[in-house]
This record gives sequence, C-alpha cells and structure tokens, in this order.
Amino acid sequence: MTSQQLDEERIFHLAREIPGQSARSEYLNQVCAGDQALRERVEELLRIHEQEQSFLKSSGGPPPTEAMSALNITSGQQIGRYKLMEQIGEGGMGTVFVAQQDRPIRRKVALKVIKPGMDTKAVIARFEAERQALALMDHPNIAKVLDAGTTESGRPFFAMELVKGVPITEYCDRNRLSIKERLELFIQVCHAIQHAHQKGIIHRDIKPSNVLVTLHDGKPVPKVIDFGVAKAISARLTDKTIYTEHLQIVGTLLYMSPEQAELSGLDIDTRSDIYSLGVLLYELLTGTTPFQKDDLDKAGFDEQRRIIRDQEPPRASVRISSLGATVATVAEQRQTDPNRLHDWVAGDLDWVIHQTLEKDRTRRYDSATSLAKDVGRFLEGKPVEAHPPSIHYRCLKYVRRNKLGIATAIAITFSLIIGTGTATWQAVVANQALQKVQDEFFFRQVETLLSGMEMQESTTELKEILEEWQVEVLLGIEAHNHVNWNQALLHFEKAESLNDSLAIQGLKLHVLLLAGESDRYEQGISSLLEGRDPQEYLDRLFVGNALAFRDAPKALELVETAIEMRNSLYAQKVLAEIHQAIAYDTNDIEHAEKCLALADAVCTLAPDNENFVGMLLTAQLTSMQFRQLLDEDTTELSKQARVNALRVGRQTEFAMAQYLAGSFHTLMGEHDRAADYYDEAINKGKGFHFVAAGASHLRLGEIEPAIKLLRNGSEHSPYNRITLAEALAVTRVNVDEAIDIYQREKHKRPPSKSARTIWTIPESVLLAARDLPRAQTDATQRLREQEGQLSNWEIAQLNFIIEDTSESSIAKLITSVDSTERRSTPQRMRAYKLIGLKYLADKKIDKATQYLTLAERGTVCSTWPTALWSGALNSIVRQGTR
Repeated sequence: MTSQQLDEERIFHLAREIPGQSARSEYLNQVCAGDQALRERVEELLRIHEQEQSFLKSSGGPPPTEAMSALNITSGQQIGRYKLMEQIGEGGMGTVFVAQQDRPIRRKVALKVIKPGMDTKAVIARFEAERQALALMDHPNIAKVLDAGTTESGRPFFAMELVKGVPITEYCDRNRLSIKERLELFIQVCHAIQHAHQKGIIHRDIKPSNVLVTLHDGKPVPKVIDFGVAKAISARLTDKTIYTEHLQIVGTLLYMSPEQAELSGLDIDTRSDIYSLGVLLYELLTGTTPFQKDDLDKAGFDEQRRIIRDQEPPRASVRISSLGATVATVAEQRQTDPNRLHDWVAGDLDWVIHQTLEKDRTRRYDSATSLAKDVGRFLEGKPVEAHPPSIHYRCLKYVRRNKLGIATAIAITFSLIIGTGTATWQAVVANQALQKVQDEFFFRQVETLLSGMEMQESTTELKEILEEWQVEVLLGIEAHNHVNWNQALLHFEKAESLNDSLAIQGLKLHVLLLAGESDRYEQGISSLLEGRDPQEYLDRLFVGNALAFRDAPKALELVETAIEMRNSLYAQKVLAEIHQAIAYDTNDIEHAEKCLALADAVCTLAPDNENFVGMLLTAQLTSMQFRQLLDEDTTELSKQARVNALRVGRQTEFAMAQYLAGSFHTLMGEHDRAADYYDEAINKGKGFHFVAAGASHLRLGEIEPAIKLLRNGSEHSPYNRITLAEALAVTRVNVDEAIDIYQREKHKRPPSKSARTIWTIPESVLLAARDLPRAQTDATQRLREQEGQLSNWEIAQLNFIIEDTSESSIAKLITSVDSTERRSTPQRMRAYKLIGLKYLADKKIDKATQYLTLAERGTVCSTWPTALWSGALNSIVRQGTR
C-alpha cells in the first residue's frame, strides 16, 4: 500500500467519525489542503460507506457495527483459547466481546479485537500501545490486562478483566448517590489515573463510558477502562512508534483538553487528563458537561476546536442555576433540593473545577493526586488549595469545622461581658478570645508545614493575623522543609530574639543536628533545660524532638504529654522516632515494634506524605535488624521496605531521603546502589553523608573516589576529619597526611564535655596507622596534661589504649560504656571499633576483623554512620590492604 493510499484511508476513517455534514466538510477542507483529487476519492469512500449503512438499516439486518464485524468476526467464533459470546462495545479502533476462556482456567473475559478497515500500521501501533499500557498497570481501579495475541488473520487482540459495570454518571444517577458519595468515587478515579501517570501513561480519553462502576462485596468500585488512545509519557510503548498526526484529533470532544484540540503539535502531558477529570467532576455534580453536546454538534469543525480552546464554560454552580425545569430531577438524583445543590457546589467545588478546567495547563493541578487531595479537603471541611489564599477564607473554614468550640467561646465571652458591664472587661475578654483563635491558627499552620505541605499565605498576609515571632517560626519551618538549613537558622534565631521560648530553641537545635553541626547541637542541648521545664504544647513537642538523639527517655515523656494536650500526625511521627531511639539505646525490640506500628498508622492516615513514608522506612529498617538478630523471617518486611526505599529515593532534593534509601541498600548488602544514593545525598547535605558515601565506595574497593569524598567532607566536622585520617592510614594511601590531621585535631577542644562523648578519640588515627607505641605515649600524655578536663568515656578509651590488649581490659572498656547514661548501643559500637583498630595496630588481623564486624553490625544500628564506617574499615582490613 502506498503512502498516498495510507493517507487517504486514514482521512476516510477519521472523517466518518465526525458528526454533521458541515463539520465533516470543514475537516476535509483542512486536511485535503487543495488536493481536489484526494478529496474526491475520500468523498466517494464516504458515499459508499453511507450507502452500506443505509442498506443495512433498510434490510432489517443487525446494526451497522455488528454487520461490519460480521465480515470478519462473529459471536461463537473461536480466537485462540477464547470463544466469543456477544459484542458489548465498540470504539474508534476496536470491537469488544464477552468471551469464554477455557484454559488454563475457565472464566469470562472482555476481548478487544481491532476493527475491520482499521488495520493500517498507525492504528495497529496505537492498538498495540493500548496492550502495553494496560500491561504496565496494576491498580484495583484499573481493569487488568490478562492476555494478548493475534487472530489467525494477524489482527491484534487482547483479553482483559470483564468489568460488569455501568458508566459512573449513570450509576450515580440510577442509585441517587449524594454529592459526598459521588466525590468519594471520584477520588478513587483520580488515584487510578495517578497510578497510570506514574507508569508513564496518559489516558487521553477520560469520560463516563471509560469509567465503569461495579460492585465488590456490595460496595461500588470505579474501574478505568479503554486505554486505546493512551500515549507514552517518557518511553516508546512498542517498536512501532506512535505519532499523533497533524490535524488528527485523539479523544472525545466533550471531554477534550484545549491542547488536544489545538492540533498545533503541542506535546500532550498528564495535565490533559486533569482537564478531562475536571469535565467528569463537572458532570457528576451538575448532570451536564461544561460545553453541551447539542451546541458542539451545531458548530463546524474549526468552531468546535475554538470553543474548547478559547471559550470559558460557566461555573458549575451557574450551570445548576440555569438548568431550568430539569434542575429538580438533577437535585433529586443527588438526594437534595435545587437550592441545597447550588449551595453544595458554589464556592469550594467551583474553585476546584475551575482549576482543573484552566485553559493554561500550567495553572491546573500538577497531578491527579493533588486534585484528589483537594476534593478530600472539601469533604473534611478544610480549606481547598484551589481557593485563592486569604486569611479571611481560611479562618472562616476553621470556624466552620469547629462550630461547637467557637460557639462555646463566644457564649462565654458574651456572658462575661454582660456580667461585668464594663468596657475594660469587654476588652480583656475580647482579646482573650482573639488570642485563642490566633494561637489555633498558628498551631494549624505549624502542623501543616511539619506534615510536608506548602504554606498558602504570603508573609504579608501572615503578619496581618500573627505576631512577628510566629511568622518567623513558620518561615523557618518552611526553609527547613526545603533543606535550607542556614535560612531556617536565621529565622529561628530571629524568632528566639523576639520570644525566648523552649519551642523555638528546640526547633533550632533540631536543624543544627540535621545540618551536621554536632558541636553546636551538643552545646545548645546541654543548656536547654537548665532551670526550665517545658509546659506548653509546642515547648514539649519541639524540645522532645530535639532531645530524641540525646536523651530519649526524657524526650518520650515530653512528647507523650504533648500528645495528651493536642494530638497530631506529626506528633505521632516524633513519638515513633523516639521509640526508635530507645530501641537503639536499649536493644529492646518492643520499642522497635512500637515505632513500626506508629509509623505504619501515620502513613495509613496520610499515604501520600513523603515525610511520613521516610519515617516508615526507618522503622522498617530497625525492625528488620531486630528480627534478623532473632533469626525471624524478614522477607515480607524487606519487600515493603524496598517499595518505600524506591519512593523515598525519588526525593532527590532531600539529603536525608537519599541517605535513608542508601541505608536500605546497605542493610541488604547492595553497596553499589547504596553508594549511588549516598553520593546524591552529599549534593544536598553535609555532615555524615560524606562518611556514608565514602564507606560504600571503600566497600566496593573504590579507594580513590572514597578518599576524594571524605576529603571534600572533612571541613564539616571533627568527626569527618578523623574519619578521613583513618581512611588515609588504613589504606596506606597517605599515612603522613593522616598523622598531620591527627596532630591538628588532638589539640582542638570541643565546646563542651558532652560533645566529647560523641565520637571516638583522635588517637584512633595512630592505631589505624599501626603505630601502637606512639598511640600509647600520646594517650598517657593526654591523661596527665588534661586531668579533670576529660569525660569518663575519654578516660576509659585512653586507658584501654595504654593497657595491654587483654580480655580484662576489653571488659573494663565495655563496662564503662554500659555505665554511661545515654546511647549505650552507639557507644558500644565505637568501643568495638577502637578495640578492632588496636588489634590492627598490634598486627592481630583476625581479632581486628572480629571486633570491626561487631562494630559494623552495631546490634541494631548497622545503618548509622559509625557502623557504616566500621564496615568500610573491616572491608579494607579483610582485603589485606595494609
């Protein structure tokens, strides 16, 4: 078949689908572009087609589509292992049959076969794309693909789940579903479309007939079907690349996005489906589409496209008001009356629909999940993101959600005013009521930001209702969410200058810890609670959060009492992290399981919150380590953790997210994957990320890249510099440089005694360099010169270096670790590492690897920086790089 014949056939098949002679004529004017001979051939084909249709109708035979199908495929025919039973549908490309499958299992399926006359290469490629698109997806609200093949004549087909349902609009009307029930179904549809988008598939033809509702255990379940015009977002679906040809419209006009109607070559992306979802939502609420079918049918082809591209449809509430006599039926189908129906839709739902139907796709929702969340906010009585942000609007929504509490406050206020009868008391009570509303608004804003959501108000708007220190706190949390530690610290320090509250200090210290500023963190945490006892909700929550690393039992007490005052998902997340810290400290699996249960519950309530998913991943890693120690099967838990690690790893803008993903692969022994994530982490953060990245590269035998990473990170903390020196010494890359680093670091004094308890003493570098005599000499000198200045932990380590390496001296060191008041497990890891390095310096390699292995396992801390580094040192020693 020639190229000209292909074009002619394609034009014919498209033209015959255009309703109305006028619109069809205008289409031919456009596509034939002055080629009169081509137009005459197409018109002749159209005349023959119409004569066949007329003949079939007058002969009393079956409907035209069935008659055409009968030319090739009929009910009762066997296609592979499927026996066709009855035709149930027909689209632009394929005919759908109910078919009986006999092997390997007996079941009924929906079998879609390409239509006669539609077997051009372009159509077959698009049909095969539908097969591939469905095969990629696995979602309860998307019809599953079961099989695919070709007929004896080479015509493609695929078998899919037989959905015994009706179009979603028909189901809702027939069963008189309320607005709330319709929105709940719509949210499920959004999640299905989001799943397709995540698999790289755009549906491009979302409409009621492609969203069927079926019953599962008596509950309605929407199923999205017919990805026949699906388009790959980021990859070819088949070897036959699909192009949307010039002047070829794909989709259904009533539900088509402006860019689909443009025919300009503008790339279609997921936001086109967002528009179609908006049309579907409009119809579910009003009973009509934004542009009515009759009006479009009367318009010519170009006018139809112009309307979709340029004309603004009436708001949904306005359309309801203009329905006339039919509004009573529409309202009754939604279990309400016309006035209540208008009130339901006017306002927030109008704004939601308006954002989905924006002509400029950059102003639509960025994902189907965002749309679903906004609909969910409406159902919960919360402010919707689509509404133009204003303090008045958000306060109004808060009042509506808390009518009883606000009414009580107002009643008390007025009773006090009436009882006192004085202007002074009126002012006092009014100010108290205003302060209560202001504080509540501030709490809500804090919880919104801490849950990973964006702040909607501008700084100017916030300053209209909040105090300056409150605004600075919100801006600091927002900067924290964007991993801008310096900016966050500036805001928290300014807030602290205006209000010396424990909550602000706790926030600041937490940021210092995340930023790798361990010295400043330790200095601040030591003086945080001197003479002060947290009483307020935010004080208890944020001080507890900051103390989780330092004093987990105290942190647990504070956060539990904070939750009694005011529960929130973020507070539950903090509580989970504290249970994890206690599990690390005490090796108590009960706390690890509490952490996992809390994290799982939080993610169940907020499944799309990436911050909470990260917490769940850390909880799963901790539980996996405990269960492995008990020889329990962790297969299922590791599968769940792998899914979460993949999801967390996509958050490339967050250093901690990359570190968590790397931690999972470290635990699984996949050090090459771990190195990739740790490398990405150091692009966005600092501190221990360099140590983790360097450790993974050393384990892979990549010494030069590892040293380079460690050198780049050495400026960020004393621990990083000691780690670099140990690497230079153990690998023998540059022992002299390692000794130089040791010389500089051993004279630097940390800002507080507590800070000296964090990392192994600098003399570890001498042990890594195999210079035990000098290590013993320097340790003796330090004990003599710095008497009274050293912590008990430093003294214990120095004495261990000086003494002979015997079982008794090892036991003494471990005993000193177990007698410390905090974090005995991490301290023990550092003790094992020191013992291993001393055996290395004493040329006892087997003993060295034995204790470095203990440090690497870290009981249940094997993804901690110290454990990661001990594992790297162990790897080098085992390889014999001495």
